[in-house]
Amino acid sequence: MVAASLGASQVDIHVGDQATEAVVNEMSASGQLARARVVHFATHALLPGGNTPTERGLIERPSF
Repeated sequence: MVAASLGASQVDIHVGDQATEAVVNEMSASGQLARARVVHFATHALLPGGNTPTERGLIERPSF
């Protein structure tokens, strides 16, 4: 909905495997991010101790 409201083309939308840190770094290095009118990161997170079926099925792992 955000992309549609901004008139973004499909080539400008990066989700899933196309939305990695490496891809963002490549876009930055090439100047693509600097030319963007809007950069929108939609992030979602689970909190430790969550009690939904999805959260109970996940194991919190240290990032180091």
